Amino acid sequence: MKPQVCIDASFGIKIVLIENDSERVEQLREQWIQTETRIFAPPLFLYESVERLYNTVKQRLAWVKWIGDTTALQPLNR
Repeated sequence: MKPQVCIDASFGIKIVLIENDSERVEQLREQWIQTETRIFAPPLFLYESVERLYNTVKQRLAWVKWIGDTTALQPLNR
């Protein structure tokens, strides 16, 4: 039987956005791919992820509007 792991939205978001633990998350993801670990998520994963992405983008756009500095958007890119 192949190993299994359940990820939550906070883990998934670190794959998309650059955050403090993003490098460690990427290492784990690569390890799971190599070991053919089955990755699954709870039913609310998509909802929680979309909400977190929306709030992050909204916060960064507010920062850009307030100071006029577009560098606040750079961490959204990989």
